[in-house]
Amino acid sequence: MADGAIESHRHGAVVTYDVSGDIDMMMRDRADAMLEPVRPNDDVQVNMGAVTFMDSTGLIFLLSLRNKARSVRLVDVPRMVMRVLTLTGSQDLFSYGTTAT
Repeated sequence: MADGAIESHRHGAVVTYDVSGDIDMMMRDRADAMLEPVRPNDDVQVNMGAVTFMDSTGLIFLLSLRNKARSVRLVDVPRMVMRVLTLTGSQDLFSYGTTAT
């Protein structure tokens, strides 16, 4: 298991999250605290390329962001995260992108 990390940065009405490692129940309190900076008119981008595992804690974090923000864009979504989103029927709640190379 890799320790999980969530960092956020605000640029005007855009909040960017860099998420890495295992986003699991050990991250629950930290993930909840990271929701604080999001306001209803914000656009959120979640960079997920370094996520190695995600359980329901990660799903709840993403759904909570979606409920708080105007929009949420998931970037570089790992296959296993996409599987969780698809299995739960929540994939259509987000937009998707990749990091430009």
